[in-house]
Amino acid sequence: MTYRRDPVGPPAPFTRSRDPELLEVRSGGGCASIFGLPFLLAGLFIMQIPLGLVPMDDSNSPGEIMKLFLPLFGLPFVIIGGGLFLGRKGILIDRRRRRLTAWKRVLWWSRRKEHDLARAYEVTVSHSPGDSDTSETYPVRIRMKDGSLVEVAAPGALAEALAASRHLAGFLALPLEDSTTGVKQRFEPGRTEEKFRERARRAGTAVTPFPEPVFPQTRVSRSPGRVEIETLPPALGLKHYLVMAFTLVFVSIAGFLFLPGFFEIPWPRPWALLFGGGFSLLFIFGPIAQALNYIRRQTREWSRLTITPETVRLTRSDGKKEHVEEIPSDDVEVVALVGKARTVAEAEQSARDMMGTKAAGQPTPDWVKRLGPLIPTGGIRIRGSRRMIEFGAGLPAQELAYLESLVEQALLER
Repeated sequence: MTYRRDPVGPPAPFTRSRDPELLEVRSGGGCASIFGLPFLLAGLFIMQIPLGLVPMDDSNSPGEIMKLFLPLFGLPFVIIGGGLFLGRKGILIDRRRRRLTAWKRVLWWSRRKEHDLARAYEVTVSHSPGDSDTSETYPVRIRMKDGSLVEVAAPGALAEALAASRHLAGFLALPLEDSTTGVKQRFEPGRTEEKFRERARRAGTAVTPFPEPVFPQTRVSRSPGRVEIETLPPALGLKHYLVMAFTLVFVSIAGFLFLPGFFEIPWPRPWALLFGGGFSLLFIFGPIAQALNYIRRQTREWSRLTITPETVRLTRSDGKKEHVEEIPSDDVEVVALVGKARTVAEAEQSARDMMGTKAAGQPTPDWVKRLGPLIPTGGIRIRGSRRMIEFGAGLPAQELAYLESLVEQALLER
């Protein structure tokens, strides 16, 4: 499979170029400018108040001392709004000169940084789950021979990131390292779109059957051309009893300490019953009902993975309704087993990221290592060219290995 330049144009986020030896990513302008304009105007209005450029009524005019602080208050709005409204940045990849230029510009100020692509080793695409302050992204980067990474783009969709990383790898004739599933998978140049079946048959690899676990937590049914793997609903366990115990402790404290006070206040009996009943509903019966509903939903959750020569279908129930995800079997590219070691490594990396750049290069804190035994396995992840299916998170590692061999056998049967 050789790289051919798409006659329609490169995939997003790359922009079309008349020169076939150039590849460019631009950001800024458009919706970002529209979003930043109100911040910029608000900041400029606040900063001009001490100068009196816009007349104001004396009744609405701030005091003399307050005027000294208004420019400092408006400055962040000007910086953020000006950056969004006037800022532009991008990356220009010149295959002819083997140069990557990252640039930023705000009005007349600009900054450029060049990287020598002769030192490029591979293209990488990974998954960043994000947190409360950042969104989920799939960074596409170029790894240099010294181990440094140059980020080219960070799409928010898996399909867009895969298309961009493959286009970039083909453009530079570099291998592609795909770790979107949590497990690194390396694709050689010219084979970045190779499917799971094609790769297994080309390499002549056979799936080694893994022994069936003694006490399985899943139910497997096989028939000609069809394999179904169903996780059993969890039974009541320690986690559910702890949830109910903490709830009862909370409502006991609320009931014995605060509820009698409503009847000791000298107000009419109907008012005492009204407020006491409302308090009981919110802080006694409400938490108990929520805990029981949580346990009921937990014990009714199940998922079923169905593999046929045509599709890989995951049906999942959260206790209220069913959700279905599908990937064509011919489109499956990666089947990855994310065991405990991988999930522990991801947790340690997340802890280092939360501690910021000061923790770069520092060993993993001991408190994170102590939590390792409590971190469940990641399950089996089946990725196609546009979406990924996750199944069996939290199952024992031995059972996951057995299920992975079943999935791979079912995909190669055709």
